[in-house]
Amino acid sequence: MRFQDSIIINRPVAEVWAFLQQPNSELAWHPAVIEEKMTSAGGLGAGATGIEVRKVFGRHMEFPWEITQFEPGCTVTTRSVGGPVA
Repeated sequence: MRFQDSIIINRPVAEVWAFLQQPNSELAWHPAVIEEKMTSAGGLGAGATGIEVRKVFGRHMEFPWEITQFEPGCTVTTRSVGGPVA
C-alpha cells in the first residue's frame, strides 16, 4: 500500500526544512501523531529509523519507520518497517 501527503506552506523552503528537522515537529501539523521517537543514532538521513506513536480509534499504537531517501531541502521518503504495535 502506498500513501502520499502534500501541503502548500507559504514559507521559504529553508524555514520549513529547519522546522521539520526539529524533534516531534510532526505533532504540530498531524493530529493523530502524539510522539516521534528516533531509534537510530546520528539524526535524520537515509537509513535513520524511528517509531511514530499515533492515537488510532482511542488507542496508542506505534508505527516503526525508516528513511529511504533524504535530500536536504527537497525530499524525505520513509517506509513502514512493520505493522502497528498496540
